[in-house]
Amino acid sequence: PGEGWDRGPVDSPETAREWVRWAAEVDVDGARIDGLKLTSYPPAIMEALIDEAHQHGLGTVAHLAQTGVARMNALDAAELGLDMMTHYYGLFEALFEGRTIQDFPVDYNYQNEQHRFGQVGRL
Repeated sequence: PGEGWDRGPVDSPETAREWVRWAAEVDVDGARIDGLKLTSYPPAIMEALIDEAHQHGLGTVAHLAQTGVARMNALDAAELGLDMMTHYYGLFEALFEGRTIQDFPVDYNYQNEQHRFGQVGRL
């Protein structure tokens, strides 16, 4: 969650709100909610992060990790009030009807960036 934060992982709505209050107190310029570096947050935690950030006048930006878009896509995050997303994970998944993730090939390797980026438009 950031240098100086010593209260453990942000793993509940309560700790999410506590983290945002800490970020506001130490004058962080905007709350960066980064699923790739921190984790892919479950919806209840993301909702608390966004709500608390807005209560403190902070903006929100998220990298919705590919590994978490089954539970929260870009539309879900926007409906919670997310101000901005980075990259594209969760964007295409928001367009689906009747499924939540892309139809990846059986040999898909998420750890290989060329393979991952090459599959992004394969819907």
